[in-house]
Amino acid sequence: MSRAARAALALAALVAACNRGGGETEDETPRPAVRVACLPVATTSLAEPLVLRGVVAPPPRAEAVIAATVSGRITKIAVEEGDVVAAGALIAVIEDPSLGATAAESGAELAAAQAELRVATADRARRESLVAKGISPQKELDAAIAREEAARAAVDAATARRQLARGRLARTELRSPRAGTVLHVHRRAGEVVDGADTAIAEVADLSVLELRTQVTGAELIGLVAGGAADVVLDARPGVVIPGEVVVVAPALDPGTALGTVRIRLQLPDGVHPAVGLPGQATVRRAPHPAILIPSAAVRRSIAGHDEVLVCAGGVEDHVEVRDVTVGSRGDGTLEIAAGLTAGERIVVDHVLGLEDGQAIEVAAP
Repeated sequence: MSRAARAALALAALVAACNRGGGETEDETPRPAVRVACLPVATTSLAEPLVLRGVVAPPPRAEAVIAATVSGRITKIAVEEGDVVAAGALIAVIEDPSLGATAAESGAELAAAQAELRVATADRARRESLVAKGISPQKELDAAIAREEAARAAVDAATARRQLARGRLARTELRSPRAGTVLHVHRRAGEVVDGADTAIAEVADLSVLELRTQVTGAELIGLVAGGAADVVLDARPGVVIPGEVVVVAPALDPGTALGTVRIRLQLPDGVHPAVGLPGQATVRRAPHPAILIPSAAVRRSIAGHDEVLVCAGGVEDHVEVRDVTVGSRGDGTLEIAAGLTAGERIVVDHVLGLEDGQAIEVAAP
């Protein structure tokens, strides 16, 4: 046997020996059971206050965005930020020479159509008289009636084009649809707009203000319209403004997974916070059933999920890793919105060192 052949056989024998040795080691060293404490999960009534961050805003129905729907150059901005305007007040003027020419052309077209109708009407009347006297045949009257109907249709079409042209011309003057205060002016005189609903200014009625917040689905639990709230604005720390929850979102935004909660402010006399001012509201929620567990019983997975270790029984006690959804957070406790049910037991110690399916020895209570 050659030296190369002997070396190959020796290498194969060594690999086989290593494989046999590894298997025996794995079989002979099972993971030992870990002594842990298991806590039964129960449902309790939770009515913890909820703290929400938001900004001051008018109610949506009290806001209006004035936008350009025709293209052209802005020749005039008639308002400034902070101005108080009445409904119908002029906000801006847009110049588009073609609109004026179109309106004049449509007016001339209408006048011509009306003149043609008058001639056709007179001719039809004359033909009716001649036919009645037996001077003209009936077919000439029928032709006159047809010409009158065509002329009347032409007048109707010209009238519609005239109204359309005048309507487009009227849209060059932007007016406020409601009374209120000018919050923002987005454009200046001399700028060109393309007519694709370009925002020019924003107007809002500031007689009623709210704190508008965005909350998670878990935070929506227990929130109902009519609930009381205490609001503190960042610009006035320590000053509590009474509030009332007026709108709780019935659905979450699919893009952000958040819902809107609006809290109407009961502002004292002389207090007029600026729109957009941040603040926070403490809302007293209605009691709702909830599962509370110690904060130490929840750990973070490598994938970034919250998870607990469920004490599972059977042939032998072991742990089951379970993803959970955390709701509100209290002093040393967490609300579990999803993932656990009453009656299950969870590990409350050694949670960082246990793996799914690992054997445990449950400590006596």
